[in-house]
Amino acid sequence: MYGQREMDGAAFRKHRQNALKQDRLSLRSAILSLFALLFCIVGLEYFQILRWMRSSGSRLSPGFYAEMAVPTLPPSFQMDLGGEEPDSDMDDLDTVEATTAYARGHEVGEGQDDALNLATNSNNADAESDRADNAAELGSTARLPRTSSRTYNELDPSRKYFIYSPSGGWNNQLACLLNALVLAEMSGRDLVIPPMARHSDLFNGYLKVEAKATAPMDMILDLDFFEQASGVRVVPLNVTLEHFYTNLLPGSQTRVVSVPKGETLIRPKNRATYKLVEEWVTDAKDQIIYYRGPFFSRHWADWEIGGPRVESWKALRYAPYLVALADEAKATLFPRGYNALHVRMGDYLTRLQQRAGDGSKQWVKAIRSLGWSPSRPIYVASDMSRSSAHFTSLLAFANKTFFMSDLEERGVLEELKVAVPHAKLRNDIFGLVEQLICADARNFIGSYFSTFSLTIMVMRGLDDNSRLLTSFGGLRKRHKPAANT
Repeated sequence: MYGQREMDGAAFRKHRQNALKQDRLSLRSAILSLFALLFCIVGLEYFQILRWMRSSGSRLSPGFYAEMAVPTLPPSFQMDLGGEEPDSDMDDLDTVEATTAYARGHEVGEGQDDALNLATNSNNADAESDRADNAAELGSTARLPRTSSRTYNELDPSRKYFIYSPSGGWNNQLACLLNALVLAEMSGRDLVIPPMARHSDLFNGYLKVEAKATAPMDMILDLDFFEQASGVRVVPLNVTLEHFYTNLLPGSQTRVVSVPKGETLIRPKNRATYKLVEEWVTDAKDQIIYYRGPFFSRHWADWEIGGPRVESWKALRYAPYLVALADEAKATLFPRGYNALHVRMGDYLTRLQQRAGDGSKQWVKAIRSLGWSPSRPIYVASDMSRSSAHFTSLLAFANKTFFMSDLEERGVLEELKVAVPHAKLRNDIFGLVEQLICADARNFIGSYFSTFSLTIMVMRGLDDNSRLLTSFGGLRKRHKPAANT
């Protein structure tokens, strides 16, 4: 028996040695497979970048990688809708700064001599004759009044220019404009302003938007006031940014720059970025600087433009046409005053239901805590309709609750439908009207993870009437909510 056990022990040791050897071989094979997979992924990404650069005629600086970094949430604007912060993969959030607009209209071809004359291509003369003077060309169908006397797309050979890349939806595009305004002012350059475009995914999505889904920025903002208030001369575009870059910019006089992926100015160790920015802001001899790539505020949040950017908000007003639409809506629906909510659900509905349960009850809980009166009308700006179950408790609380559909039924939006026939773009533009409505409300509660709400926050904060400051979770209010509001 003993000899048998000794033989069994030897066999076991041999078996174990073989098993360990096999495990090592399996581990080695797995590691090699992982490296091969990573190599394929990196190679594929590199191939995609090269293909994109060739297809777009890009002249990018070394190290460029056109992807957006993971955003962070602004902790000072968090409202209790379930006790947790939302995930950090939201495509329209960034750092602590609110993306903003003070939107009040208170009445209260190298070597050629003409290379920089960037008016619309004369080959399109027949098409141009069919367009109104204030219309966007090359496919845009927007027909809104202009607020600028500047010639579209025209650069002066004796001046220097800065061009930037907008990103995402309107409020992200607005944040990019604010960043660009400060940098243009710092560098003493005129600012080329791309058109507003329908909501898209990040800056890559913006570059792919069709021309008919854009509207020149002087139809959206009061650009004459913008120039006067900021001191920066502007050149509005009425063609897509990609068309302007590919067909109209003189390549020999244009320098294209960007910040590499994952390298943000928030991290002091990224000296290469500091050096790049310092060079093209202060020392660049190039006539045109085109920042092509992610231009949302994460790259600039902890840099010198943070303070000046706050002041730049005051140069922004929405076009008088949009202000007039908002005034008409207020006079039609609630001439004696109202409260307002912004409820963003849509792309975050499932996530919010998982975290907050019955969100409708949460909204009612919030407005009760602020002393809102059921007799005062509530305007709800939302990407969901009145019929959504999410609004059941809210509709039961308030005597009168209004949505965008109520404005449509009363004909407030008929003129806008004619002026902006592209449905998605029109809905985005009407969002600006809703922001004006919410900004004038007696009390306002927003969705803390939405830059739409943050824009309203700043609009209210810059209002002369301090009582209009928002009641918003996490914000230190400068006024006490009035009783029976």
